[in-house]
Amino acid sequence: MYGQQFVRVPQSCPPAFLGRYTVQQGDTFFTISQMFRVRLEALVVNNPHIPNANIIFPGDTLCVPGLIPYPCCLVLKPLVRVPFGTGGVAHINFAPQGGQSVSFMATLPQPAAFGNFDIYVGEILIPDIG
Repeated sequence: MYGQQFVRVPQSCPPAFLGRYTVQQGDTFFTISQMFRVRLEALVVNNPHIPNANIIFPGDTLCVPGLIPYPCCLVLKPLVRVPFGTGGVAHINFAPQGGQSVSFMATLPQPAAFGNFDIYVGEILIPDIG
């Protein structure tokens, strides 16, 4: 409960809506849709526990689209045999102004350990997001 208002939490979220967002003071459905870069109509229709999209309260919980729950941290798995002590993790979170933020940290041998290479180039792909 926030003040004298009962907060609303969905019992479950639709498929592919694995993330949840807790409404903060000043939020509107429009600003939340902009933050997650999702159509306003899709956000409204997939949160039927909020009967009037123009009236939301801090503490209300909304289902938001996402193929993986945010924030999360993943251990990166090597595709080839690597020297002992090699490893890495990726941290995926919401970016401050909307969208997703991805960071990774790795302990890697010199690139030459994998052949005639002198640099590493990294690429992160989140399916259906980019």
